[in-house]
Amino acid sequence: MLELVSTTKRVYSFKMKLISLLIFTFTMSVFAKPHLITFKSNKSFEETTKEIQNFISIKGLKLFSIIDHKKNAEEAGLKLNNNKLIIFGNPNVGTPLMNTNPEFGIDLPVKILIFTKKNGDTFVSYNNPQKLRSKHSIPKKHPSIVKMTKVLKLLKKKITQ
Repeated sequence: MLELVSTTKRVYSFKMKLISLLIFTFTMSVFAKPHLITFKSNKSFEETTKEIQNFISIKGLKLFSIIDHKKNAEEAGLKLNNNKLIIFGNPNVGTPLMNTNPEFGIDLPVKILIFTKKNGDTFVSYNNPQKLRSKHSIPKKHPSIVKMTKVLKLLKKKITQ
């Protein structure tokens, strides 16, 4: 009889551990942001913004717009830490993606968010090109995804140096 109780307790313990693991895995997948690549800049907000704009210019990319979320919030009487969205791209890279799947246009041009946290640290975020590729059913080795990934990795390296 003791063996049966002991076995039942082990099975129950195993089930509880398994349930806990499943809950943890689900929680991590819900709160993780694999679609975004976010990293800390080693520069101030202003320096990071200028560095990104210079990078876009040097690479011959088209700067479409800069949205200053902080300024817009202040105009509405609200407070917000530094927060700018830089929208840029290259039609030679984006057009083939939209020719493969027109819905890719919802994620183009490329957007980079520069923001300051309450502690004053500056961060940069952008959509992970591989996640966008998957989202829009683009082939793995599509030349435009390869180019986009390479340019964004170079930008990240420049900002974190």
